[in-house]
Amino acid sequence: TTIPPTNLSAATADMVCKAFAELGLADAFGQALTFIRVDAGFLAADFIEFLPARTVVLEVDAKALRGDGTLERCRRLREYGYRFCLQDMTEIGEGVWPMVELAEWIKVDLATVPPANLQAVTRTMATTRRQLIAAGIDTQAQKEVCTLLGFDLFQGFYFAEPVVIEGR
Repeated sequence: TTIPPTNLSAATADMVCKAFAELGLADAFGQALTFIRVDAGFLAADFIEFLPARTVVLEVDAKALRGDGTLERCRRLREYGYRFCLQDMTEIGEGVWPMVELAEWIKVDLATVPPANLQAVTRTMATTRRQLIAAGIDTQAQKEVCTLLGFDLFQGFYFAEPVVIEGR
């Protein structure tokens, strides 16, 4: 008998673990990296260690890492081979560097950064020497701007919709 999850974190964890364990999601993705957004509750649970460390990137909000024991838990998971992406970062303030040291990627969501501030935010994030991901790209113009600003990876609806090319 399966006990229904009591909260959103447990429901997400249940779905992710079942997808990898029962549906063979790891085999479907092969060697491709799978970014999974997780919260402090998900990070604290033991079942996270059933996810394949070689292909799973744990995407965490920098604010969530400030919770009791969460940063230390992430350090242990890193020792086990898990990799991290920090999301929703727009500045490098005091106390952020321990979190940055855990991460290989930093995701900047264009929806949360005013266009006039994007260059300054990008310069700040570039000081971390982490790969930068531009999220929320909806147009080719946004993609081009982010390329010029030095983002390494891109994510958004612009890439999900097909472009019709006519000709012979």
